[in-house]
Amino acid sequence: MRWSLELSTAPTLEPLTLDEVRDHCGITTTNDDAYLDALIVTVRQAMEHRLRRALLTQTRKLRIDDDWPASGRVYLPRPPLQSVTSVAYLDTAGASQTLAASVYQVVGARTTPDADASLAYLRPAYAQSWPSVRAVPETVTITYVCGWVARGYIPQPIRQAMLVAIAELYEQRETTITGTIVEEVPTIQRLIASYRIYHDFADDCG
Repeated sequence: MRWSLELSTAPTLEPLTLDEVRDHCGITTTNDDAYLDALIVTVRQAMEHRLRRALLTQTRKLRIDDDWPASGRVYLPRPPLQSVTSVAYLDTAGASQTLAASVYQVVGARTTPDADASLAYLRPAYAQSWPSVRAVPETVTITYVCGWVARGYIPQPIRQAMLVAIAELYEQRETTITGTIVEEVPTIQRLIASYRIYHDFADDCG
C-alpha cells in the first residue's frame, strides 16, 4: 500500500516574529522585512520537513491506497496531533462514506500538544473493525489538525535553530542553498537532534 499527505490548511502564524528575527540578526531597520518574512516561512517549511513535524496548527489530509494497514493502526504523520476531523472512505461499491467517530479510537492526541507526546494513531474502537473498502488509490482519507497551538509551545531549541538558519541565509543569500541549511549547519543539528521523528510512517501502510 501507498499513502500521500496533503497540507489542506496552512498555519496562520509562524514560529518566529519579525522582531525576534531582527533582534537576532542585529537589524535595526524595517527595510528588509519582506525578505525576512519570506525567510521565516522558508525555514519553517524546511524545519518541518527535516523534523517530520508540524510546528504550528495546520490541517492535513492523509490518503491511503487500497486498504487499511494490516496492523490495524493508522499512524498520522507530522505530529503532534491535536484532533481528527473526519475519516472518509470508499466502500466496496465505490460510494463515499464517512466513518462514525464511535467506530475508531484516537490515541495520542493532545489539546495542548507537548514535546514528549507519543506518536498519534487511529485504531478500531473496542469491538469494532475497519470497514471493507474498494481497493483503489486514495480509498481512505483522514483529515486532522496537527502542530503546536501557539509559538510558546514549540520547544525553544527548535525556535533557536530557526533563528540560526535565518541569520545564515540572510548573511549568505547568494551562496547558500536554502534546502541544505537545516541539514548541514552543526549548531542547528545539535539543537534539533532530539526532536526529529524517525518513525517510518510508510511501514504502517505497507
